[in-house]
Amino acid sequence: MSKLVPPHGGKGLAICLLEGDELATEKQKAVGL
Repeated sequence: MSKLVPPHGGKGLAICLLEGDELATEKQKAVGL
């Protein structure tokens, strides 16, 4: 896991801070990458 490069400028790390609808929205964005 630690060897993975965070997608689009490291925004993937922000997923730890998201909850509920925001988390679901970010997951949908990630599917499109």
